[in-house]
Amino acid sequence: VIIATGGFARNSELVTKYNKHWDDISGLNSTNSVSATGDGILMAEDIGANLIGMEYIQLLPVGHPEKGGMEGNISINAANQLFINKKGERFVAEDSRRDTLTEALLDQEDQTMWILHDAHEYYDEDVKNDFNESIGQLVENGTAVKGNTIEELAEQMNVDPKILKETVDAYNKAVKGETTDSLGKNLMEEPFDKAPFYASVRVPTIHHTMGGIEINTDTQVIDTSGNVIPGLYAAGEVTGGIHGANRLGGNAIPDTVIFGKIAGKSAASNK
Repeated sequence: VIIATGGFARNSELVTKYNKHWDDISGLNSTNSVSATGDGILMAEDIGANLIGMEYIQLLPVGHPEKGGMEGNISINAANQLFINKKGERFVAEDSRRDTLTEALLDQEDQTMWILHDAHEYYDEDVKNDFNESIGQLVENGTAVKGNTIEELAEQMNVDPKILKETVDAYNKAVKGETTDSLGKNLMEEPFDKAPFYASVRVPTIHHTMGGIEINTDTQVIDTSGNVIPGLYAAGEVTGGIHGANRLGGNAIPDTVIFGKIAGKSAASNK
């Protein structure tokens, strides 16, 4: 038997039980399928499988405010984007690691921010984000807002136009080398000064659960005494101990492909 049922990001009970790093995240949505409820992990535990790393739960700061997924996210270049809170202020270096970004967002009012881009990235309305959605479509369906001036954009975002303008002006001075960025951002390519300007609201979301069933290099499931459970294998996000405390972007794909292939071979040979 090969267990490949994914993680538990959609199981708020398990998230609450095992979370040790974050403040209360039980109410967060997830980028994951609704089927990511940890059933395979629980079944394996019931027959003695050892679980490891269950406390390591990865969040992203770019979730859809209602759906939890990443659709509608206009972020396409960290070097040219701004993260703005409800006060109209930046609150974190936008080129930081995703866990640092999320920790900062969790401290903001309503755990909500706007991602801002200008025409340096979205130079016409047909330019698409990473999810094949054009900026024109996102504005039309209300997922993003648009302004021809910073003040006009601020009104669309319902933030103080004066504060947002001051925030953008300070950022642009840092981009031009006139000052040092107050938040320590290093990746800065273009000033935020090319109309039209766009913004999309984002919230924290649960993205990946690094914990799960312990396996060996042959994907055999290990029990709580350190012994192999005969005939039982596991691969993918259902397993733990592969990614440590913070999975790097994209690394779940080789994890799934490589260990999935090994699991198939091991099961076929009854290893």
